[in-house]
Formats: sequence, C-alpha cells, structure tokens
Amino acid sequence: MTQKKILVPIDFSDCSIKALEVAVQLAKKTNAKLIIMNACQKPVAYADASVIAYSRDLIREAEGKAKRAFENIEKTLPSLQDIEHTFSVKHAFPLDAINSLALLESVDLIVMGTTGAGRLKGILMGSNTYKVAKNVKCPVLAIPESAEPEKFFKNIVLAGDYRNTASKDTFEILIDLARISSAEIHVLHISETAEILPGETEEAQKLDRYFKNLRHSFHFKIDKHVDEGINEYIEENNIDLLTLVAKKHNLFDRIFKGSTTKKMAYHSKTPLLILHSN
Repeated sequence: MTQKKILVPIDFSDCSIKALEVAVQLAKKTNAKLIIMNACQKPVAYADASVIAYSRDLIREAEGKAKRAFENIEKTLPSLQDIEHTFSVKHAFPLDAINSLALLESVDLIVMGTTGAGRLKGILMGSNTYKVAKNVKCPVLAIPESAEPEKFFKNIVLAGDYRNTASKDTFEILIDLARISSAEIHVLHISETAEILPGETEEAQKLDRYFKNLRHSFHFKIDKHVDEGINEYIEENNIDLLTLVAKKHNLFDRIFKGSTTKKMAYHSKTPLLILHSN
C-alpha cells in the first residue's frame, strides 16, 4: 500500500499550528507522511543590480526565519518527532505553492487552519483556505481557529443532495477518517419540501453501499435555507466534522455563492472537510 501524504501549509500563526496538531494525529493514526510548508512571497526583482541583490537577501532572511520558527515548533510539539515529516519554504504566493506541491507530491489531503468568524461562508471566504478548496483537486480539511485538536472526530455529517452521487473514490478520505476514529457518518439531505424526487432513492442507496462497513445513518431535514438547516443539525447532534462535496451546481455552490449565507450561523468550532467529485 502506498504511504499517504498530508500537506500542511503553515504561517506559524496559532491557527496554522492547531491545524498541524490535527494533521499529526491523522498521520499517526494512518501512518501517513507530513509535508509541512511555509510560503513566502518572492520580492519583485528589478533590473537594477543593487535591487536584485537586496531581494535575494530578503529571500534568504525569510527562509532562515521560517526554518528557525519550525525548529521551535518541533521542540514544542514532541508528537511530531514520531511522524515522518519534511519541512520546506517555497517562495511563491500561498495558493501557487500549495497547488504546485500538492501536484508534485501527489498529496492525499491538505490540512489548513482558518481564521473564520461565525458564518459558514466566513470561515473560508477571503482566505487562502477557500481558494485552495476551489482550485486544488484533492481533499481539504479546514480547521477553525477555535477548534479543539484533542477532540477527534466521532460524529461526521455528510451534507448534500441525492443527485449525481460522486464515485466511491471521492469519499476515500472520509471513509478512512470514519474508520480510524470509529465515527458515525450522518448522511444529511436537506430539502425545501418533504417530496423525494425521482431517482433520489437510488442515489442514496449508492452511499449506503459506499459506507456499508461503517456506522452510518440517513437523515432528512426540511428547511428552505439549506445552510441554516445544516447549522441546526450540527448543534443538535454534537457533530464534530462537516463534509461537503465540491461539484458544480450542488450544495457547495449554493452555500458559498448563493444568497443563503446571509443568515448562516455556522458553529465555529466544527472542522470542514471538502471533497472533490471524481
């Protein structure tokens, strides 16, 4: 079996360190390798030789500072020593560095911290995490600033609609997380009406087959505001991981592009796993 790889972009903020702590737990449970990366924006080099030399000095200074900061993390996070890991500094915009490294290393999962506020849209919009989730074609686990890294996933909700269900490969990371933590997957379908549309039962049966060896249950909730319905379900059922599948014209787009986010009050401690449809 090929060893899984988890990419953890860090900027040494408390939020990104918290994401690293979660990634360490995941790596320990799955025997995965951690690829830890800090992205430094490269200064613009002009034709003038003195300016070019100054830019090179800035690059070396930034790289040295990042490496020293990471050495301090290794000292304060002893569990990291038990995990195979590498650390590198990339001189590029964060999105470019993450995308490039994820492709180069064939990364299985990206774990990132978010500094999100109260709304579901707020934890991603305007952040590097949202940009990564939309542009990098591998799963992204977003860890909110107020998450509790010592609390591992026990109740996972997969929110979506029973239309054009993705292949089983799409859910591989979710299945792994549920298996290693003995979690229950709550498959949540939120609809504006009580009507089950033609074909939706068959689509739900696909998910039932995907999760057949795991604890899972199906739930139907009527709410004309899908994001508010998700939020209520999270709070009522002690959910500690929300999962969405990012595909065109589905729940993900409705939440992050539509007007339904206006009244969203997303539980800011709940991590968000974004899967990409295969």
